[in-house]
Amino acid sequence: MEKSLTSRTVHGLKWTYLANGISAGLQIAFTAIIARLLLPSAFGLVAMAGIFLRFGSYFAQMGIGQAIVQKQTLQPHDIRAAFTASTLIGAAFTVAIFLAAPLGRFFLDTPEIVPIIRAMGLTFFINGLSATSLGLLRRELRFRAIALLEVLSYALGYGLVGILLALNGFGVWSLVIASLSRTTLTLLFAYTIQHHSLLPSFHRDSHKAILHYGGLLSVIGFIEFLGYNVEYFILSKIWGDTILGIYAKSVMIVKLMQQYTVIALTKVLFPVLSRLQDQPKRLKKAYLDTTVVVGIIVMPISFGLIPAGQEL
Repeated sequence: MEKSLTSRTVHGLKWTYLANGISAGLQIAFTAIIARLLLPSAFGLVAMAGIFLRFGSYFAQMGIGQAIVQKQTLQPHDIRAAFTASTLIGAAFTVAIFLAAPLGRFFLDTPEIVPIIRAMGLTFFINGLSATSLGLLRRELRFRAIALLEVLSYALGYGLVGILLALNGFGVWSLVIASLSRTTLTLLFAYTIQHHSLLPSFHRDSHKAILHYGGLLSVIGFIEFLGYNVEYFILSKIWGDTILGIYAKSVMIVKLMQQYTVIALTKVLFPVLSRLQDQPKRLKKAYLDTTVVVGIIVMPISFGLIPAGQEL
């Protein structure tokens, strides 16, 4: 069992890092191309809308995908309950964002942000539909399938749809529609690979277990969001969308390799370590070993970006 789990972990890391490396390359290429087709203010508007949407993003799925991965025993009624909850919560947040979008004009001092926020709010509903399939794929350690669908959805959503729209003068909406296209393609690919029942379920114990665990993750994620994104609010209020757009692109480049490195480990290790939750000694050792590995990988990347600033 240990050898099999270790082998599957290595296999998962290989595919996840490969997918993340390709996605990082695609993201850099897309940013380089699209930055020459759009004004910095377009990136600033999307970044400002992202700030508004991130307030809800931590609660729009309630960590249901992670709860599916973490739950020791998963029954068919649990899967149906997870899909029901994630869909209803995603739909509720999409409606809430549509109604609350005018507040973006007040907080961000940008009237044109309202329709962008409303359009991007659709991602909550789409992500709610895909959360169960993606959670099941991660639970079953099907990292190759996840890697392929992530790369394809990004390449088609941004690399094809986004650039074509930008070339045809859609401006900021090329970024908005590209984001929605990527999210929709992820949903279609995920459900094609991992089918599950679409029948609703209101099994009380299943909903309670899934929402309790997922709710805790959402609260923690929201607190982290507040800590890491204060500067976006300050820049948007003081200097507006153009400066924010330049800053957002710079931060994206700086954090890209670090985020992809850590996210890749997290995607693989979370479902793997979930299988060790009843073995605390092995779980503790694996956690400490992972912390050391992350430090060894991330620190050289961080210091290496300093002399490469001008080229980037």
